[in-house]
Amino acid sequence: WRRHVGVGKGAGVEYNLPMLLFHNASYERTKDVLDALDFAFPRATKVGAACAEVTLADVSNWDDNGQFSSVNPVSSRSLKAQQEFGVRKERKPSKEIETKRDQFSMANSESGLMFWNGRKMRSGVLGVAFDGNLRMDVAVAQGSERMGPILEVLEVEGDVIKLVQEVNSLTQVTTTPLLLLDMWKVTKVITKSEMKRAEDYLLVGILIEPAVENDDEEHWLVRKVTGLDTERGFVSIEGGVRVGQMISFQIRKNPENAMEELSIALKKCALKSALEADQSQVWRPIAASLFTDSERGKFLYGPKGHSVELVALKKYLEENSNGSESAVTDNIVSTSSSGQIAPLPAPGFSAYLPISTDPLLLGGRSFALSASSVVLLFCTLQNRGKTE
Repeated sequence: WRRHVGVGKGAGVEYNLPMLLFHNASYERTKDVLDALDFAFPRATKVGAACAEVTLADVSNWDDNGQFSSVNPVSSRSLKAQQEFGVRKERKPSKEIETKRDQFSMANSESGLMFWNGRKMRSGVLGVAFDGNLRMDVAVAQGSERMGPILEVLEVEGDVIKLVQEVNSLTQVTTTPLLLLDMWKVTKVITKSEMKRAEDYLLVGILIEPAVENDDEEHWLVRKVTGLDTERGFVSIEGGVRVGQMISFQIRKNPENAMEELSIALKKCALKSALEADQSQVWRPIAASLFTDSERGKFLYGPKGHSVELVALKKYLEENSNGSESAVTDNIVSTSSSGQIAPLPAPGFSAYLPISTDPLLLGGRSFALSASSVVLLFCTLQNRGKTE
């Protein structure tokens, strides 16, 4: 992998160059590539996003006048899941709108492509590694919380979860996921408010790090629900799951808690830089990129949408930069896509106490995420300013 990627050939290089990655969301081997990169470059930060891709099945991109909008508030897969959940009803588009869709499809048949050295790539993972006085810090916010007990997956077929069993409950019921959800509603295991939020937007989390003590935080890999079989009680999720894995139903946090999660993640980045600083130099952010999921936005924060996260990011740069605040806060780029790439648990304060020389302890594994926001901070080693 090191020879293939061509990173770390120089003398004294410890294979820790940060990597910016992009992938096609439909590429089935993204997980394999990320696992291999984690193995070959355990100290390297890998972060990125899914390439932009237009899905013409998404009726939300077409208004009543048949005009196409580049804003993608709800993906077609999530929309389908919500329709089957009984929340949304799809209206049949007019013949004129269908004609415009066909014309748009012909004109944009190669949307979502990646370009590398003059070549077009329709699938795969594309990346660039950075060298020099540069470090990439990552803050991850998934914006969801567990609802109900943890479940063990007992039967799956592809990405369809057919049978689960309660783990941390007295009853330890074994049944289909949706039947279990209905039982929780009747037995008041979950509240009416939680059920309402589940009907608005249901997610599934895969447990990647359990809580050792009662006060410890569980770490989940949050996945979008792509389909609900209400007759048989099955649930299909993005990315699939294996028998024996622990999962949970997840619901959106309220806007205040979602913003607090992002703020805490950014504070962990600041604490990490403070711990690694010495008397003369410190790592400071000089630019940032926000990779946010197209299904967060106004569906999580209301009318202000993604601008709420941009304001928080601008504030962080103002407080932690050592140069011209206006110059640094101008160096922000944001993009909305159907997926993100980042390590979980994200590197930060908890991952750096105590400071360890073991590269496998400096942050978590890299994952292809969804329904998340990932902040990438470009940092350089600078002399301490007078404000220090």
